[in-house]
Amino acid sequence: MIQKKKLNFIKNKKTVIVLGSTSSVSNNVVNQVKKMGISTQRISGKNRYELSANIAKK
Repeated sequence: MIQKKKLNFIKNKKTVIVLGSTSSVSNNVVNQVKKMGISTQRISGKNRYELSANIAKK
């Protein structure tokens, strides 16, 4: 569940980039964002080092 304050912050955004796997940011949170009409993109990795490298590639 996303806090109301954070929902207000992203409500006018076109895209939200989710950093981390589903154990960090659940699909429920991603689906909540999608229901607002915002597209999402997830960047993850097997560990924090791979995640960091994948973020740097973007």
